[in-house]
Amino acid sequence: MGFPLGRSLERESRRRPRGAEAARYAVLRTPDTFSWLAREVQGQGIGTLTRQAVCALFFDEFDAHKFTSGAHADNPGSAAVSRKVGYAQNGTKLELRDNAAALHHKFILDREGFVRPTTPITITGSSGVRALLGVARPTES
Repeated sequence: MGFPLGRSLERESRRRPRGAEAARYAVLRTPDTFSWLAREVQGQGIGTLTRQAVCALFFDEFDAHKFTSGAHADNPGSAAVSRKVGYAQNGTKLELRDNAAALHHKFILDREGFVRPTTPITITGSSGVRALLGVARPTES
């Protein structure tokens, strides 16, 4: 499974990171994950493997400390994906959704709890992205 991350960041690599999340990453190192899959492809492991791949990328290559995620109470499938990857429930909050209050479960994942995929993941070319995120390793400076 491949992700065109390098291509999407290519044009921005000569500039400073855009957006609050990219600018804060070097300090907080806690990305938030979320996903949405069309109903016809749910239940095939795609969401779980994708989340595992993103977590492996950020833990292994971008030195993430933790991840956060969430799922609305009426979406148990989303919460199940988080639990399969190793996220632990970390509270609830009310969110505005369709002009109504909706209960939202919060999740957190650390390195120790991360359930790695059984499918091998190979990551190449991440040094440029590390520099963009402000987490270059000493040998890359």
